[in-house]
Amino acid sequence: MIETAKANGLESDAYIHHILEHIAPADMLETLKALLPRHVDFEAITKKSGVIHG
Repeated sequence: MIETAKANGLESDAYIHHILEHIAPADMLETLKALLPRHVDFEAITKKSGVIHG
């Protein structure tokens, strides 16, 4: 998952945080697919998670 996130231009820490926040209520295939790195908005997850890039 981390390497896939990196390959899609995501900060791995922010992506893992995003997954952990959203996976429990994901009860449908479409909801789970939305958590895949290619569907995640990088800016949205970094702002929400508070991860700061250096």
